[in-house]
Amino acid sequence: MVRSHKKIRLISSVSLMLDLDLYLRVHREIESLGLPKVWSVMLVNHLENHDDALDEAERILKRLHQGEHLVRILGWTYFSGHRFAVYEEVLMPRFDTETLIESVMLKPGDVVVDWCTGTGCVGISLALRQEAQVFLLDKFDMPCQNAKANVVNHGLGHRVQVIQSDCFEPWPFDGVDVIVANPPYIDCHDACLQDLVNDPLSALIAENHGLSFYERFLNVGGQYLRSGGQMCLEIGFNQAADVLQLAKDCGWSDRKVLKDLGGRDRVVVMRKGRL
Repeated sequence: MVRSHKKIRLISSVSLMLDLDLYLRVHREIESLGLPKVWSVMLVNHLENHDDALDEAERILKRLHQGEHLVRILGWTYFSGHRFAVYEEVLMPRFDTETLIESVMLKPGDVVVDWCTGTGCVGISLALRQEAQVFLLDKFDMPCQNAKANVVNHGLGHRVQVIQSDCFEPWPFDGVDVIVANPPYIDCHDACLQDLVNDPLSALIAENHGLSFYERFLNVGGQYLRSGGQMCLEIGFNQAADVLQLAKDCGWSDRKVLKDLGGRDRVVVMRKGRL
């Protein structure tokens, strides 16, 4: 994760094409609104590629003051040091999810499945790190279209394939090395949902107190992995104990929890096989 943030800071350090006053204004406005610092970098990079930077800055800053999310305004974001298109009604990538990338141990030629792929940022980032064959799967059409666009943008059509599929139906693959997923995991009554209005509920909410997708992955995932295959799942900060217990009950070995940069439980990693 540190590497990707360094890349973003480097982009910021070479953003010298804007008028200095406008550059400083963008940073002041973002800071005054209490918004993430990386948004300043994103907005500056956007403005450098715009014919009328001043008018565009006025338009975007006005929308930010009205409470709109910068990723929804721009239609793209950074993730794991790379730029990804983000369509409407598709989950916006979070930096915390980069912990999922760091959790995966890949070898050249591995076959990876990224369930609930959304923009495709997780699977594509893995493909950019290693010469792996990657399948991006999502139930809904819009995320699949979004993921396809990002595959093309990163020139990975020869190694990355998008498949529209429901993880609660039979899985359209077999004998893979790694399964990764950032599934919906929020309970429908969780108060945090009121702060997530910029994302589709279908990408956030799961039944059974947010655990239904984990139950599915852990109960059937071993059937689709090769011996010693790895399962890596993003979790909510308070779900580690429940997911670890599910993994133990389903016979997964080498179970462990990884924390994000904020020190919160973020990913559960395990391997196929019984203790």
